[in-house]
Amino acid sequence: MKSLSILLLILLSIAGSLAVNKCFTTNGFAATYITTSYNSFGAPGATPTTTGFTESGNISMDFEERALYIEYTTYTYQSITGASLFLFEKNNTAYTMIQDMSGGYTCTVAPLTTPIPNGWFNITQKLGFFCYWCIPC
Repeated sequence: MKSLSILLLILLSIAGSLAVNKCFTTNGFAATYITTSYNSFGAPGATPTTTGFTESGNISMDFEERALYIEYTTYTYQSITGASLFLFEKNNTAYTMIQDMSGGYTCTVAPLTTPIPNGWFNITQKLGFFCYWCIPC
């Protein structure tokens, strides 16, 4: 769940920052991200251990077809886990494929309960303007 929250935050950040730039007039976008954490510790009261991780993923949004694809892999010193999410608004279906620590996969099909955007949306009114690695047109 933590990884999904991070992915959605990244998605909102990318879409919000691109909405300001009028160069992006396509029917969607694709993005790749990598994040790393070192020296994160376990739950309060537990014996502290170093549990750093690296996570990488891809996000692909199709505004015209109202489809969203999210894929990520998390690497720790003990395991590799990941998931792929395929969301389709046209048939209101969400497909998930989750990789467990043993390398097996669990696939599920569920109703899609969240609408997928049909175009660039602007969240800068709430966040204020920001520019991260901006590329001028």
